[in-house]
Amino acid sequence: ATADVSQCTKGDNYVDVEVHTPSSSTVSSVKPAQVRLTIESLVSRQKDVRVVFNGAAPDSTEAVCESISPEQIVVTGASSSVASVKNLRAVVNISDVGAEETTLDVSLTPVDESGNEVTDVTLSSETARITVRLYATKTVPLVVETVGTSDPELDVSVEAPELVEISCPEDRIDEVIEVTAEPVDITGITELTEISLTPLLPEGVQLTSGKETVPAVIRVEKRPSKIFEYASED
Repeated sequence: ATADVSQCTKGDNYVDVEVHTPSSSTVSSVKPAQVRLTIESLVSRQKDVRVVFNGAAPDSTEAVCESISPEQIVVTGASSSVASVKNLRAVVNISDVGAEETTLDVSLTPVDESGNEVTDVTLSSETARITVRLYATKTVPLVVETVGTSDPELDVSVEAPELVEISCPEDRIDEVIEVTAEPVDITGITELTEISLTPLLPEGVQLTSGKETVPAVIRVEKRPSKIFEYASED
C-alpha cells in the first residue's frame, strides 16, 4: 500500500491509500481508505545540556559539574518535536565521581518538561564532555547587613536564614567560617518585600545544590508611639 504525499501542504492532510496487487487479484475494499498526515517545518534549535547525578553522594559531600563541552547542542526535527525538548539530559553515576576532577564523555538524551525522552529528533552531537568532582559541604553563618535609610516612623528589618550550606574542594573547606551577603538597601521600603540575597563567596566556593541566591524578606512595622498629656499653666 502507498500514499502519494506529493501534493501535501503544511498542516493536516488526508491522503488516499492505494493498494497494488498482482493482475490476477482484485481489491474489494481498503480500510482505512485515507490516512491523515501532518506536515511540519523542519527546524533546528540550540538546547542546553543539563547534568543529572544518579545516586547519593557520601555524607558531607555533593557531586558538582565543573564544566560542560559543548554547553548547547543543536536539535533538529519537526517544529513541534523540537519545541517540546526542554534540554539534553546527561546522566552521571555518582560512583564515577571522586574528590579529584574527572572528565567523562556522557550520552545525551533529549527530554521534555516532564523528563520524558523525545525520540523523533536528531542531535548535532550524541555526547558531551563533562568534568565532575566531589565537593565537601559545610554549614556556616550568613551575615546580612542593611544600607540606606527608612522612614523614621517605621521599623525595617531583614528576615533571612541564619545559616547557609556551602560546598567547595575539600582542601579549602576550613577557610570559610561565615558568608556575607551583598548589603540590602532599605531606602524607600514601606511594606513587606520578598528579596533574594546574593552571597559574596570566595572563588571556588558555592552554595550547595547549585543555588545562587538565598530567599529573604524585608519586614516593616510601625514604630510604637506614646501620647503625653499635660495641663498648661495659666
